[in-house]
Amino acid sequence: MWSYEELKARQGSRRSRAAMAAGVSGAAAILGVTAGAPAAGAQTPAAGYFMKNAMPYQGYPNGANAVVVEGHGVLPGCSLSGYDALSKVEGATYNFVQTNIQAVTEVAPQSYCGSIGKYKTLMKSIVNYMYTNGTRSKVNRYWGGIMVDEERSYGFTASKCKSLNKWIVYYENSHNRAGATTLWAENSTGWSIPTQYRSVMTSAAPAPQVYYSGDASRVNKACTSGVTCTNAITLATHAYSTSYSKYSKVGPLVKGSPVTISTWGSKGWYNKWNVRSCYNSQGTSRSKCP
Repeated sequence: MWSYEELKARQGSRRSRAAMAAGVSGAAAILGVTAGAPAAGAQTPAAGYFMKNAMPYQGYPNGANAVVVEGHGVLPGCSLSGYDALSKVEGATYNFVQTNIQAVTEVAPQSYCGSIGKYKTLMKSIVNYMYTNGTRSKVNRYWGGIMVDEERSYGFTASKCKSLNKWIVYYENSHNRAGATTLWAENSTGWSIPTQYRSVMTSAAPAPQVYYSGDASRVNKACTSGVTCTNAITLATHAYSTSYSKYSKVGPLVKGSPVTISTWGSKGWYNKWNVRSCYNSQGTSRSKCP
């Protein structure tokens, strides 16, 4: 996610942002993500389901078809006043899944909080917690796996993000994780086209942030340069450019197809980042919201 200051900076300096690409690898497809062929100028078919974020202490977001449990940095010293501590993130995800609610667990890896090795250990903990404590049939059916928010400004290089993402998919796959479980990547336009962004997207179901018209243009450019054009578009529902806070506006601007998950229904997905759920996190200042 972008902070208030970063969003404002993005709005004022669009030309300085690097281009974006989006793709789904074969490994992600094995885990249940279905890729579609590129369309001429709009997502086809249009996405019919959406995920929406919630902090660990919040309830299910009304109207959503799935919830993304916000983990931000999670590691000690990186959490927001303790509200997104690992135990809280795992517990919230578990509670949703055990009550038959489709859920994804989000983590935003940040180099100043810990190494890639520490984040691998963290991801392992999340996967093991869900499959050790949850009812396996429910985890397979309702848990959509892990979403990584990997911004260039968070400090890790593209190659380190690639290493982490490949490891997450390997760990899920090698332990026979079935059903909806996959890896989502909610990344920004901070990565260049095609090498950095393509590297970061290894094995992931892309959920690119499309907050402004320039973001859509970069996604489309990547689509025509050989990257698979299958995305769960991320919208900022309280973006400063409010016309880009609705799928009805953004979907027609982005080429390709929406991500689908076989156990979550036949319609494609998009993702809503509700900025206020971060900014209003029980007194946490805006400057601490990734």
